[in-house]
Amino acid sequence: MVNKLKNYFLLLRVQKALRDSVVSRGAIGFGRAKNIGILFDANFEGKDAQAINMFYKRLRDEGKNVKSLTYFPQERSSPFDFKFDFFTSKDLTMLGDLKTEVVDRFVNTDFDYLYCINSVSFLPFDYILAQSKARFRVGVYQEEKSELFELMINPLEGQDLASIIDQMFSFSRRISENGEISKATQ
Repeated sequence: MVNKLKNYFLLLRVQKALRDSVVSRGAIGFGRAKNIGILFDANFEGKDAQAINMFYKRLRDEGKNVKSLTYFPQERSSPFDFKFDFFTSKDLTMLGDLKTEVVDRFVNTDFDYLYCINSVSFLPFDYILAQSKARFRVGVYQEEKSELFELMINPLEGQDLASIIDQMFSFSRRISENGEISKATQ
Protein backbone atom coordinates (compact mmCIF):
# COMPACT_ATOMS: atom_id res chain seq x y z
CA MET A 1 0.00 0.00 0.00
CA VAL A 2 2.83 2.39 0.87
CA ASN A 3 4.54 1.80 -2.51
CA LYS A 4 1.26 2.33 -4.39
CA LEU A 5 0.79 5.62 -2.57
CA LYS A 6 4.36 6.72 -3.32
CA ASN A 7 3.92 5.78 -7.00
CA TYR A 8 0.64 7.68 -7.22
CA PHE A 9 2.21 10.88 -5.88
CA LEU A 10 5.31 10.37 -8.01
CA LEU A 11 3.17 9.99 -11.14
CA LEU A 12 1.40 13.26 -10.26
CA ARG A 13 4.82 14.93 -9.90
CA VAL A 14 5.94 13.61 -13.31
CA GLN A 15 2.79 14.97 -14.97
CA LYS A 16 3.20 18.36 -13.24
CA ALA A 17 6.89 18.57 -14.20
CA LEU A 18 6.02 17.90 -17.84
CA ARG A 19 3.26 20.53 -17.81
CA ASP A 20 5.40 23.16 -16.10
CA SER A 21 8.64 22.58 -18.02
CA VAL A 22 10.16 25.68 -19.61
CA VAL A 23 13.31 23.94 -20.84
CA SER A 24 14.13 24.68 -24.48
CA ARG A 25 14.54 21.24 -26.03
CA GLY A 26 16.30 20.53 -29.28
CA ALA A 27 19.43 18.89 -30.58
CA ILE A 28 22.74 20.42 -31.39
CA GLY A 29 25.19 18.61 -33.62
CA PHE A 30 26.68 15.74 -31.65
CA GLY A 31 30.19 16.90 -32.48
CA ARG A 32 29.56 20.16 -30.62
CA ALA A 33 27.95 18.47 -27.62
CA LYS A 34 30.07 18.73 -24.49
CA ASN A 35 27.94 17.53 -21.56
CA ILE A 36 26.36 14.09 -21.71
CA GLY A 37 24.20 12.46 -19.06
CA ILE A 38 23.53 8.74 -18.66
CA LEU A 39 20.60 7.60 -16.57
CA PHE A 40 20.82 3.83 -16.35
CA ASP A 41 19.37 0.77 -14.72
CA ALA A 42 21.78 -0.62 -12.12
CA ASN A 43 20.21 -4.07 -12.41
CA PHE A 44 22.04 -4.77 -15.66
CA GLU A 45 24.72 -7.42 -15.23
CA GLY A 46 27.18 -9.36 -17.34
CA LYS A 47 27.29 -8.37 -21.01
CA ASP A 48 24.61 -5.70 -20.48
CA ALA A 49 26.69 -3.99 -17.77
CA GLN A 50 29.70 -4.29 -20.07
CA ALA A 51 27.74 -2.57 -22.86
CA ILE A 52 27.05 0.37 -20.55
CA ASN A 53 30.72 0.43 -19.50
CA MET A 54 31.76 0.56 -23.17
CA PHE A 55 29.25 3.32 -23.96
CA TYR A 56 30.58 5.44 -21.10
CA LYS A 57 34.16 4.87 -22.28
CA ARG A 58 33.25 5.66 -25.89
CA LEU A 59 31.73 8.99 -24.88
CA ARG A 60 34.76 9.86 -22.75
CA ASP A 61 37.11 8.89 -25.59
CA GLU A 62 35.27 11.41 -27.79
CA GLY A 63 36.08 14.13 -25.27
CA LYS A 64 32.62 14.39 -23.73
CA ASN A 65 32.06 15.37 -20.10
CA VAL A 66 29.92 12.46 -18.87
CA LYS A 67 27.86 12.32 -15.69
CA SER A 68 25.83 9.26 -14.78
CA LEU A 69 23.10 8.39 -12.32
CA THR A 70 21.39 5.17 -11.32
CA TYR A 71 19.04 3.74 -8.74
CA PHE A 72 20.00 1.00 -6.31
CA PRO A 73 17.03 -0.72 -4.65
CA GLN A 74 19.48 -2.14 -2.11
CA GLU A 75 23.19 -2.07 -1.46
CA ARG A 76 25.18 -4.45 -3.63
CA SER A 77 28.41 -4.64 -5.53
CA SER A 78 28.58 -2.82 -8.84
CA PRO A 79 29.50 -4.31 -12.23
CA PHE A 80 30.25 -0.85 -13.66
CA ASP A 81 33.81 0.45 -14.03
CA PHE A 82 33.10 4.15 -14.10
CA LYS A 83 32.15 6.74 -11.51
CA PHE A 84 28.42 7.30 -11.09
CA ASP A 85 26.03 8.81 -8.60
CA PHE A 86 23.08 6.86 -7.26
CA PHE A 87 19.95 7.16 -5.19
CA THR A 88 17.99 4.57 -3.23
CA SER A 89 14.41 3.97 -2.10
CA LYS A 90 15.27 5.89 1.08
CA ASP A 91 15.56 9.04 -1.07
CA LEU A 92 11.94 8.77 -2.26
CA THR A 93 9.55 10.44 0.18
CA MET A 94 6.05 9.26 0.99
CA LEU A 95 4.71 12.11 -1.16
CA GLY A 96 6.67 10.95 -4.20
CA ASP A 97 9.51 13.46 -4.07
CA LEU A 98 13.18 12.60 -4.56
CA LYS A 99 15.10 14.22 -1.74
CA THR A 100 18.78 13.88 -2.52
CA GLU A 101 21.48 16.26 -3.63
CA VAL A 102 22.77 13.89 -6.33
CA VAL A 103 19.40 13.80 -8.10
CA ASP A 104 19.02 17.59 -7.79
CA ARG A 105 22.49 18.12 -9.24
CA PHE A 106 21.83 15.69 -12.11
CA VAL A 107 18.42 17.21 -12.95
CA ASN A 108 19.87 20.74 -12.95
CA THR A 109 22.81 19.93 -15.21
CA ASP A 110 22.53 21.42 -18.69
CA PHE A 111 23.20 18.24 -20.64
CA ASP A 112 23.40 18.51 -24.40
CA TYR A 113 22.28 14.87 -24.58
CA LEU A 114 20.75 12.70 -21.86
CA TYR A 115 20.57 8.96 -22.49
CA CYS A 116 18.16 6.85 -20.47
CA ILE A 117 19.27 3.23 -20.65
CA ASN A 118 16.43 1.36 -19.07
CA SER A 119 14.44 -1.54 -20.47
CA VAL A 120 11.28 -1.04 -18.40
CA SER A 121 9.30 1.95 -17.25
CA PHE A 122 10.50 3.30 -13.90
CA LEU A 123 8.68 6.27 -12.34
CA PRO A 124 11.68 7.83 -10.55
CA PHE A 125 13.53 7.92 -13.92
CA ASP A 126 10.43 9.44 -15.55
CA TYR A 127 10.46 12.14 -12.88
CA ILE A 128 14.15 12.86 -13.48
CA LEU A 129 13.62 12.99 -17.25
CA ALA A 130 10.60 15.29 -16.89
CA GLN A 131 12.50 17.70 -14.64
CA SER A 132 15.82 17.51 -16.45
CA LYS A 133 17.35 20.60 -18.04
CA ALA A 134 18.80 18.38 -20.79
CA ARG A 135 18.36 19.75 -24.31
CA PHE A 136 17.91 16.36 -26.00
CA ARG A 137 16.75 13.17 -24.27
CA VAL A 138 17.27 9.75 -25.86
CA GLY A 139 15.68 6.52 -24.67
CA VAL A 140 14.07 3.20 -25.51
CA TYR A 141 10.68 3.43 -27.19
CA GLN A 142 7.62 3.28 -24.96
CA GLU A 143 4.48 4.67 -26.57
CA GLU A 144 3.17 6.21 -23.37
CA LYS A 145 6.49 7.98 -22.66
CA SER A 146 6.87 10.00 -25.87
CA GLU A 147 6.74 13.31 -23.98
CA LEU A 148 9.88 12.34 -22.04
CA PHE A 149 12.16 11.95 -25.08
CA GLU A 150 13.14 13.80 -28.21
CA LEU A 151 14.47 10.55 -29.74
CA MET A 152 13.38 7.01 -28.96
CA ILE A 153 14.94 3.81 -30.27
CA ASN A 154 12.47 1.02 -30.98
CA PRO A 155 14.42 -2.22 -30.47
CA LEU A 156 13.60 -5.41 -32.28
CA GLU A 157 12.32 -8.28 -30.19
CA GLY A 158 15.27 -10.01 -28.55
CA GLN A 159 17.74 -7.26 -29.50
CA ASP A 160 20.56 -7.08 -26.99
CA LEU A 161 21.41 -3.97 -24.98
CA ALA A 162 24.73 -3.41 -26.76
CA SER A 163 22.89 -3.10 -30.10
CA ILE A 164 20.31 -0.74 -28.63
CA ILE A 165 23.04 1.49 -27.21
CA ASP A 166 24.86 1.40 -30.56
CA GLN A 167 21.65 2.59 -32.25
CA MET A 168 21.28 5.40 -29.71
CA PHE A 169 24.85 6.48 -30.32
CA SER A 170 24.63 6.13 -34.11
CA PHE A 171 21.46 8.22 -34.39
CA SER A 172 22.92 10.85 -32.04
CA ARG A 173 26.07 11.16 -34.14
CA ARG A 174 23.93 11.66 -37.25
CA ILE A 175 22.20 14.74 -35.85
CA SER A 176 23.32 17.73 -37.88
CA GLU A 177 23.98 21.24 -36.68
CA ASN A 178 20.40 22.26 -37.49
CA GLY A 179 19.04 19.45 -35.28
CA GLU A 180 17.96 17.13 -38.09
CA ILE A 181 19.02 13.51 -38.46
CA SER A 182 21.07 13.05 -41.61
CA LYS A 183 20.74 9.95 -43.76
CA ALA A 184 24.49 9.51 -44.03
CA THR A 185 26.31 7.75 -41.24
CA GLN A 186 29.51 9.11 -39.83
